[in-house]
Amino acid sequence: MFELLPEVGLRLPGCAVTLRFGMDERTAQWAVATVADVHDGWVCGARWAFSAQYRGLTLDVYGDTMDRRGRHQDTPGLAGIGLTRDLFTLTGPSACPVVLRGINLFGHPAAEVSDALGDNLPPTLRLGGDGLHLTTVSVHAEPVPVESCGGACRGRIVPFMAGRLLAVSAGQARSRGEGILALRLWAHTTP
Repeated sequence: MFELLPEVGLRLPGCAVTLRFGMDERTAQWAVATVADVHDGWVCGARWAFSAQYRGLTLDVYGDTMDRRGRHQDTPGLAGIGLTRDLFTLTGPSACPVVLRGINLFGHPAAEVSDALGDNLPPTLRLGGDGLHLTTVSVHAEPVPVESCGGACRGRIVPFMAGRLLAVSAGQARSRGEGILALRLWAHTTP
C-alpha cells in the first residue's frame, strides 16, 4: 500500500521506506528501486525526475524545482510525487491501495471518497478523476499555487478527462511553461 503523508511525502508499499520531501535524487531513486524499476523522466522546472510502474499504478517523482517567473518558491530536493492509476483498471479497486487518512483513494467511487475526506484537504494535495473514479493524486512539498488550477482545485476533487490530457502535446506544455504535473492540473480546468 502507498500511504500519502501530506507535508512529509509518501510511504512506499511492502517496506518502511518513506519518500520524504527534500531528500536528494539518489536517495529517492534508491527508495523507489526497492519496489519497482526506475525510469528517467522530465518535468519542466525540475532538475531531475523519474517514474516507476507498480501493480497498475505509475509513480512520478521530481525534485530540485526552480520557478523563473516567481510564482512559487524554489524547492531543493524532492518536491513532488504523483500516482496515476492505469485507466484500463477502473472496473474495480486498484491492485495496490493508495491511502490518505485511512481511506483507499483508488478503492471506492469518487463520490464516496470525496464524502469521506470532506472539504479540508491539505493545500499540498491534488486529486483528480473521471467523475466516477479517482485516477490521479499528487502531493507536493509546497502548496500548489491556486493560479495553476484556476482556483478550481483548491480543497476538492477536480474532474480529470484523460482525453483532454492526451490531446495536449508536450510541445504545447513547454510553450506554456508548464511541466507534466502542472499540465495535469491545467487539463483539469479546461472546459
